[in-house]
Amino acid sequence: MRNSLLPVLAIVAMALLAGCTSSSHIMIGSTRAPVDPSTVQLYVEPPATFETIAIIDVETGAGWNKQGSTDIVVERMREEAAALGANGIILGSTTDDAARPSLIPVISSGDGVSILTGHDGPNARIAGQAIYVPDEPSVEQATFEAAIR
Repeated sequence: MRNSLLPVLAIVAMALLAGCTSSSHIMIGSTRAPVDPSTVQLYVEPPATFETIAIIDVETGAGWNKQGSTDIVVERMREEAAALGANGIILGSTTDDAARPSLIPVISSGDGVSILTGHDGPNARIAGQAIYVPDEPSVEQATFEAAIR
């Protein structure tokens, strides 16, 4: 009986960790075709030319430490922005909170399942602008355009 509970508990634990990230967005501009999240650039300062698509807010408590929580939030921001067709994010406000309590299922010494109170890691929250940055013209293109003017 005890061994048959292990796969169930593993699935429950993964669901708890996966469900610890929430995101929302407010549309400002128009969406574009989705892009690969790995191509979404992060900006501290706005680029020279860009179009705002949405304001994104992501929060998590799923990391094992502060950096882990921040990494999860940044990755989720990239996914959210990419789905809207943004190729950049101007990072805005950040918030770090203390760990919040959660319920963690563990196997007891008997055949049943016990629920222990633990914490789900430090919370991290980041807001930012999902933006579209047009391709910068190459040096050759800029030189050509300047020559024909």
